[in-house]
Amino acid sequence: MGIINWIRDYWRDIRKSAKNTFKNVVLTAHFWVILIAVAIIISMSVMIFNTLNGRRDQYLNEVWQNGGKISYRQMSVFAKGNRVDNTYPLTSLGEGNSITLKDVEDIRESLQGTVDSGKGSGGKKKKSKSTGPVGWEDCYSTTFSSSGIYQKTITVNGVEKTGYIDFDADIVAVGGNFKAFHPFEFMDGGFLPENEYDKNQIVINDELAWKLFKSYSVSGKKVQLFGEEMTIVGVIREKKTKIDEITGSGKYRVFCYFSKIDQLSEKGYFSPGGNTGEDFYATPLAITCYEAFLPEAVKGVAKSDMLNALPSYNVSEPQYRIVSNTGRFRVDNVYDQVMPIGEFNSKTAGYEFPYWEKASILATERLFFFEAALLIGIILLIIGIIIMILRLRKPGGKFDRIEEPEEALNEVYVEPTY
Repeated sequence: MGIINWIRDYWRDIRKSAKNTFKNVVLTAHFWVILIAVAIIISMSVMIFNTLNGRRDQYLNEVWQNGGKISYRQMSVFAKGNRVDNTYPLTSLGEGNSITLKDVEDIRESLQGTVDSGKGSGGKKKKSKSTGPVGWEDCYSTTFSSSGIYQKTITVNGVEKTGYIDFDADIVAVGGNFKAFHPFEFMDGGFLPENEYDKNQIVINDELAWKLFKSYSVSGKKVQLFGEEMTIVGVIREKKTKIDEITGSGKYRVFCYFSKIDQLSEKGYFSPGGNTGEDFYATPLAITCYEAFLPEAVKGVAKSDMLNALPSYNVSEPQYRIVSNTGRFRVDNVYDQVMPIGEFNSKTAGYEFPYWEKASILATERLFFFEAALLIGIILLIIGIIIMILRLRKPGGKFDRIEEPEEALNEVYVEPTY
């Protein structure tokens, strides 16, 4: 019994000691401050990493320069336009407000002249050619909605029957080297060739491919779009991050040539019914987004070259939104884009951003709050460490010894009697 009682008393003392130690620790303010700070720092660091990793399309200048001596800057220009509704393409609001195909030609000529002169290319001179930029790259696009039909023939009991599947999709009309700025994962085929030898070619996303065909291997199949037969040449998988899902990655999407939409517009395909007076679509179509990789021997020169190339650009009253994709997620740039809160909405009123820019804008807003929370976590960690040091050290610099309980100090020692 003596051994059992000893063991029982021993474990009771250990539990009591552990309980008191735990209580002393958890009741210490700096412990909780440090714990909360570390949790915030870790979670916000993960959030920031995931957000930046999901927006690799904003770092494509690094891919373009490919370790070479010449630095490149990725630029985007967003312009306004007039729209009847979402099923009609944007039309031009006039020079200085919208970008048209004619404006793209002028912009290319201006930027090519700058590159050839060596001002933006670090002294490398290249011959320009009529088919597109040399020594740099660009693309342009606009977005609207349209309906299409897939005619499907099946055999039932030896009898062929024809069925139809209707679909509504976002139409992204593109020109230039679009895939250089938007690297997709291809499920089948490829993207639209820059040389437009067949304007009736389209690329669809995986969501639409599965809806229509229950398969991704659909290159060569045809659908009815814009009243014409269009041939699918590729299927792409779009990013599925939370930000992309919010900004529309789950929508059905079709990529076609901008020149095809322009051609249809000239034929009156998009003319609104009941429009009186001058035909609405006699006005040139407007380009929503113009993008370029520009050589930049001196920091800031690429943006200056772009501003000089834009038609009728007014610095005091800019009618275009210019975005430097390169470096847009640096901490200082994130702050400038978000602050003051609410000002961004007023600056971007009237613009229709494509889904990839909406995703980048949302990523910027989230990065601002993640970085602010990270800063708070770092401050809390510093405060917790300072408190801990002050509690553990005496003014003279020595560590405090563990004080005896006050009751023990007041006890009077009594000489034992034998």
